[in-house]
Amino acid sequence: MVNSAREHQEGLFSNDVCFEILSFLDGWTIIRNCALISKQWFEIIRNYSKLDLEVMSKLSTERITMLSESQFLNRIIGFKVGKYAASEFVLFESSNLEQLWETIGSMSQLTKLDVGKTGLHTFPISILPNLENLTELNLTFLEIFDQGAKIISQRLKFITKLSVDYCGIGIEGVQAIGNMKQLTFLNISENEMRNEEIELIGTLDQLKYLSIRNITRENNSVDDYLDFNSLKNLKLLTYLNIGENRISDEIGLQFLREMKQLTHLNVANMEIGSIGAKIISEMTHLVKLNIGRNDIGRTGIDYIGEMKQLTSLNVQNCNLMECKFLCGMKQLQYLNISENTIRNEGVDLICKELSQLKFLNISEILSRPYQFRNVLPIKLENLPRLNQLTELDLSSDRVNEESLIFLLELKCLTSLNVRRNSITCNCAKIISGMSQLTKLNISETQVDELVMEYICGMKELRVLYMQKNYLENDSEVVDLIEKMESLTELDISDCYISIENETKLREIKKLRKLVLFA
Repeated sequence: MVNSAREHQEGLFSNDVCFEILSFLDGWTIIRNCALISKQWFEIIRNYSKLDLEVMSKLSTERITMLSESQFLNRIIGFKVGKYAASEFVLFESSNLEQLWETIGSMSQLTKLDVGKTGLHTFPISILPNLENLTELNLTFLEIFDQGAKIISQRLKFITKLSVDYCGIGIEGVQAIGNMKQLTFLNISENEMRNEEIELIGTLDQLKYLSIRNITRENNSVDDYLDFNSLKNLKLLTYLNIGENRISDEIGLQFLREMKQLTHLNVANMEIGSIGAKIISEMTHLVKLNIGRNDIGRTGIDYIGEMKQLTSLNVQNCNLMECKFLCGMKQLQYLNISENTIRNEGVDLICKELSQLKFLNISEILSRPYQFRNVLPIKLENLPRLNQLTELDLSSDRVNEESLIFLLELKCLTSLNVRRNSITCNCAKIISGMSQLTKLNISETQVDELVMEYICGMKELRVLYMQKNYLENDSEVVDLIEKMESLTELDISDCYISIENETKLREIKKLRKLVLFA
């Protein structure tokens, strides 16, 4: 009878049904729980499953040990550090690192590995030869140097998506990566290269995405200019980021005229003037453009205004005094015009002409910081015209009760940034009335426990940034935060929290990301 009952239990579902159920579960749940259900489930997982593991919080010793001892390492095809865990102050205990890397090196069927931006500094390149099935690899901010780049090039023949920005790679390493003809996605920003290496990258004719932002020059030289002309040969490229690099003159952008397939372009902070703006304006296929931090002048911005097809535009800190150029840009959904002195007149024009906007950054548009005295607060009475707006940045705009009250009419708004403003109790009361908000930044706003009572009562709020606020009664504020129903991400760095209250915050289980130190 006992054996019969067990056989009935193990055969309760067909293999197909079990496999279908597993497809809805995350990899950690499958390894930790599902394998224990019965022999049938165990065999299905061991023989047929393909597991994706995502790290969403700090990896404990117990969790790493469980993973290292698992019989399913050869069924894991993806390992990723999630966006919430990526900026944890300490993501992995140093004593566990060797075991973790060794375990990852044993995942023989791994095709996707994303351990970039983990707060770690080095990556054990010795495990790379064991991961020959990788097709996607992200090592951002992990030092692999030239040797690591060479191993990637020589041993990982199936890689098509590679992110090795900020990896300490020099000339020889970049040359090795420049021979990976199968790449379709490459982020190699913040590494050392010369014009010869740029030319080599220009031969990677399968690339669709390329970021070579802020290239480090040999021997830290800043005197030599960069030549991107060879990139015109990348006929499949749709995304290009060459921002924060020096070109010989604006004629150095002529190659862009031949890149008819580009839809996304980032040329921020490249000392571009009106001639460069004119060249870019002729790229009628572009839909997203970042030309911020370039003094393109009035003539240059008029050229950009002719790009009626743009859906996203960043002209941050372009020394603009007005924004009439925006009048005809009816396709724009994303606009960053921050750090330009367009004042309230510019805000009114945006509200009247661009009702289709979903994202708007108008932070620091009243004056430059050194001119801030005697500047009138921002006026937002026309903002309700932007009834599709979901994200709004009003940092350093001297918001007050009279301006914030108009935000209550923005029913689609889910993200609000009021950093570096003075938030009073009445301001906080108005903000709390925006019950649909899921993300709020009140950093550097001089908040106190009375303000926090309103903020912490916002039931839908999932993300809260409140850096650099001196909290006289931090215990009361922490008690309020503990009661927030939906909060999963909190940055409370530089708020002078006591050690005791730091501990209380760390123990809030629903927090996936907690930043206590800047």
